[in-house]
Amino acid sequence: MKLRNLFLAALPLLAAACSDDDSEGGAGNRTPMSFAASIQAVSRLTVNDSWAGHAGSQVGVQIGDEVKAYIVGEDGSLTSSDPFYWEDFTGTITASAWYPYTEGGKPAVVVSADQSVPANYLASDLLEAADTEVAADNAALTFTHRTAKVECRFKLKDGEEGTLNGATVVLLNLTGVDNGTSVTTSGDFHALVAPQTIPAGTDFVEVRMENGGSHVGALDEDLNLAAGYLIPIELEIAPDKMTVTVDDPQAWDESGSSSEVDSESPNVVPGGDGGQWTPGEGSGTVDTESPEVGMGDGGSDVEWTPGQKEEVSAETRE
Repeated sequence: MKLRNLFLAALPLLAAACSDDDSEGGAGNRTPMSFAASIQAVSRLTVNDSWAGHAGSQVGVQIGDEVKAYIVGEDGSLTSSDPFYWEDFTGTITASAWYPYTEGGKPAVVVSADQSVPANYLASDLLEAADTEVAADNAALTFTHRTAKVECRFKLKDGEEGTLNGATVVLLNLTGVDNGTSVTTSGDFHALVAPQTIPAGTDFVEVRMENGGSHVGALDEDLNLAAGYLIPIELEIAPDKMTVTVDDPQAWDESGSSSEVDSESPNVVPGGDGGQWTPGEGSGTVDTESPEVGMGDGGSDVEWTPGQKEEVSAETRE
């Protein structure tokens, strides 16, 4: 009888403890935070402005000093098995996020050395959503690039043997590379690189021709590779030299094209990419009909009409 009385007396205490767990440590009736993640600037080998192909990948979300791993869906939804809860915060909530997720906070920008492999190119496309005010009725996070994108276009001058088929373009003397200091570009001569400035006089581009010859170009002026910028580079190869022209940086907009911007304003917010660039004034015409990886002999028909561009010297290595 005494044991029964003691048990009945303890029931209210047990109920109160469970209630406390629900309101403080447990989920209870609290509302888990989920987010809608869009990508404002995507540099995909296949033109794609969604999270398709990355479903199940982890994204780091930070509120205050706490970081939690969220899972991204193909539709951009961010959910977690250990989420933040709206009831734990009052007033304005500021969240930041990054992809891919790493423990201990947002990682340094490090890209793959061999971006001729499509998976390595995609893995180098690091994204972040800077400090963003969110609310239960508006929990949208917009991700932008943490890298700069270099796009090389080139042609052969009369007398140069070989074709552009099988040519390899390598960017030299870079920091923020996972193995060494150079990056081999994708099959269509694009590369994602960590933000940095390459000093004048530095060898920056090497073109290795199918016939075994190679050409190396050095910069005449400092080159600023700013995050969220696309830097077009024109390479014209003759038998005894390669002329390298660095065009004006391009800002990515949501239409998938690029627009000319002041090269001294690296803080312009990037927009959508679409894998192509639209030349600015005086830059001539380029072939943008083939988004597939690789480039045929037809690439040598591209004609450039230089405007105000930065010419750089080059030496030829046989």
